[in-house]
Amino acid sequence: MQRAVLITLMVVIVLVVAVIFAGLLMGPPAIKTTTLTYTLTLTRTVTERYTVTKMYASFWLLERPLSRNISMTAEGAVIHYQEELEWSETQFSQIVKNEKSFKSLLVEKIRQTYSIEIGNPDVSFDRARRVTVFKCDMKGAKLDETYDFSWFLTPLKLDFIDSHFTRSERKLSWHGLIGGVPTSIVLKFPFKIANCHAHVWPA
Repeated sequence: MQRAVLITLMVVIVLVVAVIFAGLLMGPPAIKTTTLTYTLTLTRTVTERYTVTKMYASFWLLERPLSRNISMTAEGAVIHYQEELEWSETQFSQIVKNEKSFKSLLVEKIRQTYSIEIGNPDVSFDRARRVTVFKCDMKGAKLDETYDFSWFLTPLKLDFIDSHFTRSERKLSWHGLIGGVPTSIVLKFPFKIANCHAHVWPA
């Protein structure tokens, strides 16, 4: 990304030099002024876009959380989803300083990760534990009496059977590493369950 931005800036500079040189030979002063204004605007736009991209990268690519806890509770056609991310002191301090941006980025990341309808998204902060908490209601996973979790498992490269989820009477759980991050997953249901690779239904 940095290389692409640098190449763009170099192209802009070359074009500016060429236009200004042509203006010195042929054009009136007004042309040079307009060109300079346009160049400054373009450079500022590229710089602002680079800043936003750099902020996104610092949150999601360079600074992964210390742990991740995901819990889901099925209630009728709705799945109540909660994801807690634990951060180091340095990371959490940066997140708090950019609280509004972080909340927007987190919600957008969830929407891009899971191909399901997401409603009532909310992001809160547990400062004592240095944890960010994302909550939402997900719809579209239930068909008749069966819940389809392929929207959740596929992006994480998991499988209820092949990834060895533990099944109890009304719950499925898993602990392991996802992207190098210690992760726990718990799915709760209001009935005794049976399951296959990606689906859950009443036993």
